[in-house]
Amino acid sequence: MKQIASISTPTFLFRRESHFMKPDYESLINAGLSKEEIAKISGCEDQEMQIRMLRKYRYKLLDEVHEKQQSLDAIDYMICKIKK
Repeated sequence: MKQIASISTPTFLFRRESHFMKPDYESLINAGLSKEEIAKISGCEDQEMQIRMLRKYRYKLLDEVHEKQQSLDAIDYMICKIKK
């Protein structure tokens, strides 16, 4: 019988403290944010601004994923070309 790998549940990005959410430092480090970026987000008490900053970083990461995908596509193309 195959064993299914367990999927760990993600830690919550924000922990509730008073009227707004404070970013969870460890989760943001794991997401690749720098200490400076985390400090900027943590220092902001406007939840909407925190969300905007996190979305901006998310878009940056997504752009990097797309660039890596293009590199993979180019390598796959070369592999197919060599095989023929």
